[in-house]
Amino acid sequence: MNPTEQAHLKFKASSHEGMRGKQNEDRYEVTPFMTGESRDISSVLAVVCDGIGGHRAGEVAAEMGVSIITEDIIEGDANNPQQTIAQAVIRASDAIYAASQADLGRSGMGATCACAWVIDDYLYTSNLGDSRIYLLRANRLLQLSTDHTWLQE
Repeated sequence: MNPTEQAHLKFKASSHEGMRGKQNEDRYEVTPFMTGESRDISSVLAVVCDGIGGHRAGEVAAEMGVSIITEDIIEGDANNPQQTIAQAVIRASDAIYAASQADLGRSGMGATCACAWVIDDYLYTSNLGDSRIYLLRANRLLQLSTDHTWLQE
């Protein structure tokens, strides 16, 4: 990885536990870095995972998801971003499942996921569950993702 102090985009990230007073199981990371064969292309990666509410260790699953996805994408192939994101999400899912099977206290843990990777002027996204991705442009908000729920499907 070639981290950078300055991103080519302005960004802000925060989390809110909601109105019901439940434990906040959101985890996120926004990482600007240089990518490409010569590490000369500006890139920003945003990953959000939300532990599945009511399940054991949702915050652990969310933290694992953010960490694994971020590491895999940063070290991955920027020439094939769709495949790099897909492989990172699959690896995180497999690791979370394995961890849930290895510890009875974490049985059934899981998390939703939303990833946005901007390479130069191109946006690549992925989502799993009901964590959404929106595009804000010219004061208009456009939902880019579809929830993986019975209602949305």
